[in-house]
Amino acid sequence: NTGQFSKAIAYYDLAIDESPFDYSCWHNKGLAYQMNQQYLKAVDCFDMAIAIKEDFHLGWYSKGNCLSLAGRLNDALDSYLEAAKYKPDDIDTLYNIANTYADLGDYMKAIAYYSHLLNFNPRHFGAFFGRGVCYDSLERYDEALIDYNSALVFNQNNWEVWYAKGDLLYNIDNNSGAIYCYRRVLELKPDYDECWVDLGIVYLDSGDTEKAMECFDSAISISPDYGEGYYNKSKIYIKQKDIKNAAHWLHLAITFDPSIAKDYEFDYGYLVDSKTLEELKTELEKLLKNQH
Repeated sequence: NTGQFSKAIAYYDLAIDESPFDYSCWHNKGLAYQMNQQYLKAVDCFDMAIAIKEDFHLGWYSKGNCLSLAGRLNDALDSYLEAAKYKPDDIDTLYNIANTYADLGDYMKAIAYYSHLLNFNPRHFGAFFGRGVCYDSLERYDEALIDYNSALVFNQNNWEVWYAKGDLLYNIDNNSGAIYCYRRVLELKPDYDECWVDLGIVYLDSGDTEKAMECFDSAISISPDYGEGYYNKSKIYIKQKDIKNAAHWLHLAITFDPSIAKDYEFDYGYLVDSKTLEELKTELEKLLKNQH
Protein backbone atom coordinates (compact mmCIF):
# COMPACT_ATOMS: atom_id res chain seq x y z
CA ASN A 1 0.00 0.00 0.00
CA THR A 2 0.93 3.68 -0.26
CA GLY A 3 2.29 3.85 3.30
CA GLN A 4 4.60 0.89 2.77
CA PHE A 5 6.06 2.37 -0.43
CA SER A 6 6.53 5.74 1.28
CA LYS A 7 8.46 3.98 4.05
CA ALA A 8 10.55 2.16 1.44
CA ILE A 9 11.39 5.48 -0.22
CA ALA A 10 12.50 6.89 3.15
CA TYR A 11 14.80 3.89 3.72
CA TYR A 12 16.27 4.24 0.22
CA ASP A 13 16.96 7.91 1.01
CA LEU A 14 18.96 6.80 4.05
CA ALA A 15 20.87 4.29 1.94
CA ILE A 16 21.59 6.91 -0.72
CA ASP A 17 22.87 9.32 1.94
CA GLU A 18 25.41 6.64 2.85
CA SER A 19 26.18 5.62 -0.76
CA PRO A 20 25.11 8.38 -3.17
CA PHE A 21 26.67 6.61 -6.17
CA ASP A 22 24.89 3.30 -5.65
CA TYR A 23 22.87 3.13 -8.87
CA SER A 24 20.86 0.14 -7.64
CA CYS A 25 19.56 2.18 -4.68
CA TRP A 26 18.44 4.94 -7.01
CA HIS A 27 16.75 2.35 -9.21
CA ASN A 28 14.98 0.68 -6.30
CA LYS A 29 13.81 4.05 -5.00
CA GLY A 30 12.40 4.70 -8.47
CA LEU A 31 10.55 1.38 -8.39
CA ALA A 32 9.00 2.36 -5.06
CA TYR A 33 7.81 5.63 -6.58
CA GLN A 34 6.46 3.64 -9.54
CA MET A 35 4.49 1.34 -7.24
CA ASN A 36 3.19 4.49 -5.55
CA GLN A 37 2.06 5.73 -9.00
CA GLN A 38 4.41 8.73 -8.78
CA TYR A 39 5.77 8.09 -12.24
CA LEU A 40 7.71 11.28 -12.91
CA LYS A 41 9.45 11.13 -9.53
CA ALA A 42 10.36 7.56 -10.44
CA VAL A 43 11.81 8.81 -13.74
CA ASP A 44 14.01 11.27 -11.83
CA CYS A 45 15.41 8.37 -9.79
CA PHE A 46 16.02 6.22 -12.87
CA ASP A 47 17.82 9.17 -14.48
CA MET A 48 20.14 9.30 -11.46
CA ALA A 49 20.83 5.57 -11.76
CA ILE A 50 21.60 5.97 -15.48
CA ALA A 51 23.81 9.00 -14.84
CA ILE A 52 25.90 6.84 -12.50
CA LYS A 53 25.91 3.78 -14.79
CA GLU A 54 25.01 4.68 -18.37
CA ASP A 55 24.88 1.08 -19.59
CA PHE A 56 22.40 0.09 -16.87
CA HIS A 57 19.81 -1.66 -19.05
CA LEU A 58 17.24 -2.01 -16.28
CA GLY A 59 17.38 1.72 -15.53
CA TRP A 60 16.52 2.60 -19.12
CA TYR A 61 13.82 -0.09 -19.21
CA SER A 62 12.18 1.04 -15.96
CA LYS A 63 12.32 4.66 -17.10
CA GLY A 64 10.50 3.62 -20.28
CA ASN A 65 7.81 1.88 -18.27
CA CYS A 66 7.12 4.95 -16.14
CA LEU A 67 7.13 7.32 -19.09
CA SER A 68 4.64 5.02 -20.80
CA LEU A 69 2.44 4.97 -17.69
CA ALA A 70 2.62 8.77 -17.65
CA GLY A 71 1.39 8.86 -21.26
CA ARG A 72 4.68 10.07 -22.73
CA LEU A 73 4.94 7.37 -25.37
CA ASN A 74 7.60 8.94 -27.58
CA ASP A 75 9.90 9.48 -24.60
CA ALA A 76 9.15 5.95 -23.41
CA LEU A 77 10.15 4.59 -26.81
CA ASP A 78 13.46 6.46 -26.67
CA SER A 79 14.19 4.86 -23.28
CA TYR A 80 13.30 1.36 -24.45
CA LEU A 81 15.53 1.79 -27.51
CA GLU A 82 18.39 2.84 -25.22
CA ALA A 83 17.75 -0.23 -23.07
CA ALA A 84 17.93 -2.43 -26.18
CA LYS A 85 21.36 -1.00 -27.04
CA TYR A 86 22.76 -2.50 -23.84
CA LYS A 87 20.77 -5.74 -23.88
CA PRO A 88 19.61 -6.37 -27.45
CA ASP A 89 18.13 -9.82 -26.82
CA ASP A 90 15.98 -8.88 -23.83
CA ILE A 91 12.47 -10.15 -24.57
CA ASP A 92 10.62 -7.68 -22.32
CA THR A 93 12.41 -4.72 -23.85
CA LEU A 94 11.72 -5.85 -27.42
CA TYR A 95 8.09 -6.49 -26.53
CA ASN A 96 7.64 -3.03 -25.03
CA ILE A 97 9.31 -1.40 -28.03
CA ALA A 98 6.90 -3.22 -30.34
CA ASN A 99 3.89 -2.36 -28.17
CA THR A 100 4.87 1.31 -28.04
CA TYR A 101 5.30 1.54 -31.81
CA ALA A 102 1.85 -0.07 -32.13
CA ASP A 103 0.34 2.42 -29.65
CA LEU A 104 1.89 5.25 -31.68
CA GLY A 105 0.32 3.85 -34.86
CA ASP A 106 3.63 2.89 -36.50
CA TYR A 107 2.46 -0.62 -37.32
CA MET A 108 5.28 -1.55 -39.69
CA LYS A 109 7.96 -0.87 -37.07
CA ALA A 110 5.86 -2.67 -34.46
CA ILE A 111 5.62 -5.69 -36.76
CA ALA A 112 9.39 -5.63 -37.27
CA TYR A 113 10.03 -5.72 -33.52
CA TYR A 114 7.41 -8.40 -32.82
CA SER A 115 9.03 -10.49 -35.55
CA HIS A 116 12.50 -9.86 -34.13
CA LEU A 117 11.27 -10.92 -30.68
CA LEU A 118 9.80 -14.13 -32.13
CA ASN A 119 13.24 -15.04 -33.46
CA PHE A 120 14.37 -15.25 -29.82
CA ASN A 121 11.15 -16.70 -28.42
CA PRO A 122 8.94 -18.38 -31.05
CA ARG A 123 6.30 -19.22 -28.43
CA HIS A 124 5.60 -15.67 -27.25
CA PHE A 125 1.81 -15.33 -27.09
CA GLY A 126 1.84 -11.52 -26.78
CA ALA A 127 4.06 -11.05 -29.83
CA PHE A 128 1.77 -13.12 -32.05
CA PHE A 129 -1.30 -11.30 -30.78
CA GLY A 130 0.30 -7.85 -31.02
CA ARG A 131 1.60 -8.50 -34.52
CA GLY A 132 -1.81 -9.83 -35.52
CA VAL A 133 -3.47 -6.62 -34.33
CA CYS A 134 -0.99 -4.59 -36.39
CA TYR A 135 -1.62 -6.66 -39.53
CA ASP A 136 -5.35 -6.33 -38.87
CA SER A 137 -5.03 -2.52 -38.58
CA LEU A 138 -3.24 -2.51 -41.94
CA GLU A 139 -6.05 -4.67 -43.42
CA ARG A 140 -3.58 -7.47 -44.07
CA TYR A 141 -6.18 -9.93 -42.90
CA ASP A 142 -4.57 -13.20 -44.01
CA GLU A 143 -1.42 -12.47 -42.02
CA ALA A 144 -3.44 -11.22 -39.05
CA LEU A 145 -5.50 -14.42 -39.02
CA ILE A 146 -2.36 -16.56 -39.03
CA ASP A 147 -1.02 -14.65 -36.01
CA TYR A 148 -4.31 -14.79 -34.11
CA ASN A 149 -4.43 -18.54 -34.65
CA SER A 150 -0.81 -18.85 -33.50
CA ALA A 151 -1.60 -16.85 -30.35
CA LEU A 152 -4.54 -19.16 -29.62
CA VAL A 153 -2.24 -22.19 -29.86
CA PHE A 154 -0.43 -20.83 -26.81
CA ASN A 155 -3.48 -19.49 -24.97
CA GLN A 156 -6.83 -20.91 -26.07
CA ASN A 157 -8.71 -19.10 -23.32
CA ASN A 158 -7.76 -15.52 -24.09
CA TRP A 159 -11.05 -13.77 -24.89
CA GLU A 160 -9.32 -10.76 -26.43
CA VAL A 161 -7.79 -12.84 -29.22
CA TRP A 162 -11.10 -14.56 -29.92
CA TYR A 163 -12.78 -11.15 -30.03
CA ALA A 164 -10.20 -9.70 -32.41
CA LYS A 165 -10.46 -12.78 -34.61
CA GLY A 166 -14.25 -12.49 -34.61
CA ASP A 167 -14.06 -8.85 -35.72
CA LEU A 168 -11.63 -9.78 -38.48
CA LEU A 169 -13.82 -12.61 -39.77
CA TYR A 170 -16.87 -10.34 -39.75
CA ASN A 171 -14.90 -7.73 -41.74
CA ILE A 172 -14.15 -10.31 -44.45
CA ASP A 173 -17.79 -11.49 -44.53
CA ASN A 174 -17.16 -14.80 -42.78
CA ASN A 175 -20.26 -14.61 -40.60
CA SER A 176 -20.22 -18.21 -39.42
CA GLY A 177 -16.60 -17.86 -38.31
CA ALA A 178 -17.36 -14.57 -36.55
CA ILE A 179 -20.31 -16.17 -34.73
CA TYR A 180 -18.10 -19.02 -33.51
CA CYS A 181 -15.45 -16.58 -32.23
CA TYR A 182 -17.93 -14.29 -30.49
CA ARG A 183 -19.54 -17.33 -28.87
CA ARG A 184 -16.13 -18.36 -27.55
CA VAL A 185 -15.64 -14.85 -26.13
CA LEU A 186 -18.97 -15.08 -24.32
CA GLU A 187 -18.11 -18.49 -22.87
CA LEU A 188 -15.03 -16.86 -21.35
CA LYS A 189 -16.56 -13.46 -20.55
CA PRO A 190 -20.35 -13.84 -20.41
CA ASP A 191 -21.01 -10.30 -19.16
CA TYR A 192 -19.30 -8.62 -22.13
CA ASP A 193 -22.15 -6.43 -23.38
CA GLU A 194 -20.29 -5.17 -26.46
CA CYS A 195 -19.69 -8.70 -27.69
CA TRP A 196 -23.38 -9.58 -27.23
CA VAL A 197 -24.22 -6.64 -29.51
CA ASP A 198 -21.59 -7.66 -32.07
CA LEU A 199 -22.89 -11.22 -32.09
CA GLY A 200 -26.43 -9.89 -32.54
CA ILE A 201 -25.32 -7.74 -35.49
CA VAL A 202 -23.83 -10.79 -37.21
CA TYR A 203 -27.02 -12.78 -36.64
CA LEU A 204 -29.05 -9.86 -37.97
CA ASP A 205 -26.85 -9.63 -41.07
CA SER A 206 -27.32 -13.38 -41.51
CA GLY A 207 -31.10 -13.02 -41.38
CA ASP A 208 -31.63 -14.66 -37.98
CA THR A 209 -33.66 -11.95 -36.25
CA GLU A 210 -34.71 -14.21 -33.36
CA LYS A 211 -31.13 -14.90 -32.27
CA ALA A 212 -30.19 -11.27 -32.92
CA MET A 213 -32.98 -10.13 -30.60
CA GLU A 214 -31.81 -12.55 -27.88
CA CYS A 215 -28.29 -11.10 -28.12
CA PHE A 216 -29.43 -7.47 -27.91
CA ASP A 217 -31.66 -8.34 -24.97
CA SER A 218 -28.70 -9.98 -23.25
CA ALA A 219 -26.61 -6.83 -23.73
CA ILE A 220 -29.41 -4.67 -22.29
CA SER A 221 -29.90 -6.97 -19.29
CA ILE A 222 -26.17 -6.77 -18.51
CA SER A 223 -25.90 -3.01 -19.08
CA PRO A 224 -29.31 -1.29 -18.95
CA ASP A 225 -27.75 2.05 -19.91
CA TYR A 226 -25.89 0.69 -22.98
CA GLY A 227 -27.38 2.60 -25.89
CA GLU A 228 -26.07 0.27 -28.58
CA GLY A 229 -28.22 -2.58 -27.26
CA TYR A 230 -31.41 -0.56 -27.69
CA TYR A 231 -30.22 0.92 -31.00
CA ASN A 232 -29.64 -2.43 -32.64
CA LYS A 233 -32.88 -3.81 -31.25
CA SER A 234 -34.61 -0.88 -32.95
CA LYS A 235 -33.00 -1.93 -36.25
CA ILE A 236 -34.80 -5.28 -36.08
CA TYR A 237 -38.15 -3.52 -35.82
CA ILE A 238 -37.39 -0.99 -38.54
CA LYS A 239 -36.45 -3.80 -40.93
CA GLN A 240 -39.86 -5.30 -40.15
CA LYS A 241 -41.41 -1.84 -40.71
CA ASP A 242 -42.80 -1.90 -37.17
CA ILE A 243 -42.56 1.87 -36.74
CA LYS A 244 -43.88 2.17 -33.18
CA ASN A 245 -41.50 -0.43 -31.71
CA ALA A 246 -38.59 0.85 -33.77
CA ALA A 247 -39.19 4.39 -32.50
CA HIS A 248 -39.62 3.18 -28.91
CA TRP A 249 -36.26 1.37 -28.82
CA LEU A 250 -34.52 4.11 -30.78
CA HIS A 251 -35.84 6.66 -28.27
CA LEU A 252 -34.34 4.62 -25.42
CA ALA A 253 -31.05 4.34 -27.30
CA ILE A 254 -30.85 8.12 -27.71
CA THR A 255 -31.79 8.62 -24.06
CA PHE A 256 -28.72 6.65 -22.96
CA ASP A 257 -26.43 7.71 -25.82
CA PRO A 258 -27.39 11.07 -27.39
CA SER A 259 -24.75 10.68 -30.12
CA ILE A 260 -27.00 8.07 -31.75
CA ALA A 261 -29.40 10.88 -32.73
CA LYS A 262 -26.79 12.11 -35.24
CA ASP A 263 -26.22 8.73 -36.88
CA TYR A 264 -29.45 6.83 -37.05
CA GLU A 265 -30.83 8.41 -40.26
CA PHE A 266 -27.69 7.46 -42.15
CA ASP A 267 -27.68 3.92 -40.76
CA TYR A 268 -31.40 3.30 -41.23
CA GLY A 269 -31.22 4.68 -44.76
CA TYR A 270 -29.54 1.40 -45.72
CA LEU A 271 -32.31 -0.64 -44.13
CA VAL A 272 -35.58 0.93 -45.30
CA ASP A 273 -37.02 3.22 -47.95
CA SER A 274 -37.29 6.98 -47.44
CA LYS A 275 -41.04 6.83 -46.69
CA THR A 276 -40.51 4.39 -43.79
CA LEU A 277 -37.64 6.49 -42.49
CA GLU A 278 -39.81 9.61 -42.48
CA GLU A 279 -42.52 7.75 -40.56
CA LEU A 280 -39.91 6.70 -38.01
CA LYS A 281 -38.65 10.27 -37.62
CA THR A 282 -42.20 11.51 -37.05
CA GLU A 283 -42.87 8.87 -34.40
CA LEU A 284 -39.52 9.53 -32.72
CA GLU A 285 -40.20 13.28 -32.60
CA LYS A 286 -43.46 12.59 -30.78
CA LEU A 287 -41.66 10.53 -28.16
CA LEU A 288 -38.93 13.14 -27.72
CA LYS A 289 -41.55 15.89 -27.41
CA ASN A 290 -43.49 13.94 -24.78
CA GLN A 291 -40.25 13.38 -22.87
CA HIS A 292 -39.86 17.12 -22.41
